[in-house]
Amino acid sequence: MAVLPEHGLVLIIGMGYLGSALAIELRRQGYQTVGMDKLAGSADFVADISDYSAVARTSDLMALSGLVPDVIVFCVSTHGGDVAAYRDVYWNGVRHVKQVWGCVPVLFCSSSAVYGVVDGSWVTENSIPHPLREQGKILMEAEREVLAAGGIVGRLSALYGPGRCVFLDRYLQTGKAIAGAPDRWVNYIHRDDAVSALICLMNHDQTSGKIFNISDEHPIRLQELYRFLSCLLERDMPDFAPPPQEKLSSTRRGSSCQQVSCKRLCELGWKPFYPGVADGVHNVLEDWMMVKGGHWRQ
Repeated sequence: MAVLPEHGLVLIIGMGYLGSALAIELRRQGYQTVGMDKLAGSADFVADISDYSAVARTSDLMALSGLVPDVIVFCVSTHGGDVAAYRDVYWNGVRHVKQVWGCVPVLFCSSSAVYGVVDGSWVTENSIPHPLREQGKILMEAEREVLAAGGIVGRLSALYGPGRCVFLDRYLQTGKAIAGAPDRWVNYIHRDDAVSALICLMNHDQTSGKIFNISDEHPIRLQELYRFLSCLLERDMPDFAPPPQEKLSSTRRGSSCQQVSCKRLCELGWKPFYPGVADGVHNVLEDWMMVKGGHWRQ
């Protein structure tokens, strides 16, 4: 993949939590961005990625305005969708992008959930994935399409940041922990670090056709995470009673227990501003206080 040219145009498909933040940072750095999403709002073009005619129409409208993307970032979310939703959005969506924009390189945002490791071991991009859910298998099909065309795959760990932090919100609002046994390893990436990682991948000439884990440097056990939060917030430790197996298997990361390595990404010169959750959660709490007022302690 060629380095994104100065003042180059990035088409961001999926203007949600990550895509919107990526657009802001790219523009701050002097790049042009165009956003496409199924929902109106921050998107410049409204189109359903699973509908080929809608995607083709968007391409035509962009061309009429002289907008030719240098890179496409595919960061669409199904918001916890079922198998059919994953096939529509990821499998069909990637195929439609390839059909419409041809040789424009694609950076595909996938998930570290595809590894499906349950024994707590480290996983790298060379680890053989064993998705625990059918949705993960569909993600891998989409990954193969992107890689075959010389694109890049970024397997993101769970996102958190200002305005979105599931493990913290659940604790503050209900006093409970997220699903999983206390000794389960969990992996996170702060939204701002995910943005900087994506920009790094777009600006490096040794990333084409490769997979990169986008995760912070310090996986953490669930119990350690909540012990830290308990001390920080001066609250009781939450209940770690495991949910029913059928409920756990319905979550995106299921019963996975793995430590995701970001070494390959760091070898490109990238470093997370927030090396671990214990660093990034302060940023989230500051935002929480500004939005909701008051204090987070009991």
